[in-house]
Amino acid sequence: MALFVNICIADTIKYNTGLPQMRNKRTYSFFFKWVGIVLSLIVFAIPMDAQMQPQERRVHFLDSVLGKYYEMPLSIPLAELKQFAHESVYIGAATKNMRLEARGLLRLSQVFTVILNQTDSALFYDLQAIRIARAARDSLLLVSALLTASLTYLDNFNNFHQAEEYALECARVAERIGEMPLLGFALNIIGDAYLRIGNLIEASKFCRRSLDVRQACNDTPTNIAWSLDNVGRVEQALGNIDTAIWYHRRSLGLWQTTQDKYGIPQALKNLGVAYSLKGNHIEAITFFRQALELRQAISTASHYLPPLLTLIAKEERIVKRFSASLHHAKEAYHIAEQGKMQQYMVLACRELSLTHKAMGNFEESLRWQEQSNTLNDSAARQTMQRAITEMSVRFRIEDEASRQATQIQLLEQKNQIAELRLQREQQTRALIFMGVVAVVIGAGLFFQRYRFLQELKRRAEQEAQRARISRNMHDEVGAGLTSISLLSELARLSSSSETTTAHVVKIQTTAVGIGNAMREII
Repeated sequence: MALFVNICIADTIKYNTGLPQMRNKRTYSFFFKWVGIVLSLIVFAIPMDAQMQPQERRVHFLDSVLGKYYEMPLSIPLAELKQFAHESVYIGAATKNMRLEARGLLRLSQVFTVILNQTDSALFYDLQAIRIARAARDSLLLVSALLTASLTYLDNFNNFHQAEEYALECARVAERIGEMPLLGFALNIIGDAYLRIGNLIEASKFCRRSLDVRQACNDTPTNIAWSLDNVGRVEQALGNIDTAIWYHRRSLGLWQTTQDKYGIPQALKNLGVAYSLKGNHIEAITFFRQALELRQAISTASHYLPPLLTLIAKEERIVKRFSASLHHAKEAYHIAEQGKMQQYMVLACRELSLTHKAMGNFEESLRWQEQSNTLNDSAARQTMQRAITEMSVRFRIEDEASRQATQIQLLEQKNQIAELRLQREQQTRALIFMGVVAVVIGAGLFFQRYRFLQELKRRAEQEAQRARISRNMHDEVGAGLTSISLLSELARLSSSSETTTAHVVKIQTTAVGIGNAMREII
């Protein structure tokens, strides 16, 4: 824009310095032409999508609010984060920002994972996030979504094979893009899945590799502690109790250093299990009670409480403190019943049955055993229902994908129609503006042409006037001079003074007449 303005100024200066007056008239023509060009550029430079700026600012705000890829922002309440995630999904789909849409779905999955009775919704959103991340070819986002899905399958659906599959894919992608902390996380999940399956050799391999990766990349002490904890659990399952205790104490030390309120009770529980396997049941009860107190401080309705209470009841039964054993087993049963956690209700019923059997109350033991069998059947049905739910989630994902594909096609068609309309409006505006500019330029050129013709006419009239004056002066002066010449000759040839005087008077009269004629001509 500035370049064209400078050209206009230079052009104007060029035709206004050191040139005749007639050439200065051409300045008007060049001025109108350049003004038309500059105004056209200004019109086309006006942004047509000025209304998108507030939406773009909202996109940047939501992207910053959602936090890093896998880590949830801890400063935002869960309900508020859920609202921001829903808005991110909506705006991401509306603006075709696949990254923002996938990040919103990932946060929704993590929010619903925290709410244990909505794990099907968590899996639904996470599988959608995986699909969109793959379509967007965002490797880091894909790794985060795969981690969330593997944890959901591992902890909420107990589908260890599916958790292993997603975690293996996550490990491959994380290693390819060089995200070592996420690679360590994925390897730890794979080791945990193999541990729950019972494949201790593979569990040991992946858990140790996870620990090596996290230590090599200087990961956070909390994450290193989780790998240490898993290695300790593997050693515990292999029967290396002293080695397991050493790993659990290392993880406990790291968690105490970082004051991790979730990690410390985990390490205390594992230490209790290790000492129980070693035969030191009093020490095991001490660790279990410490873990229980910390878990109760976090939440009195946590799903971590029933298994801890059941473990304490078992140790109390082994040391023959039956009343304490019954108390903790019943408390575990009631908490599990309130939370509708049938798996833990089964464990509590079995412990109650064993305690009553040890006390000699065989009828009560049989009643709790029947209750355990009933709950076990119900848990089996619940497991089947969970598998059905998982299949329904997959079908919902496929239906949602097809529906979104149809919506995307319709949206693209609407966008194309809108773009065509916008282009037509822009063309119409441009044509109207160019027409106005052309009229202005034409009027300027016509005015300049009119002035030029008027100038030519005026100059022609001046030339004609000069020619007429020249002719008249030639005639009058020529005739007068001829008369003066003749009279002068007659006066010279005359012999009398009277005649000479008369000729001189005539010469004077003729000269005066010539002067008067000249004044009249001028």
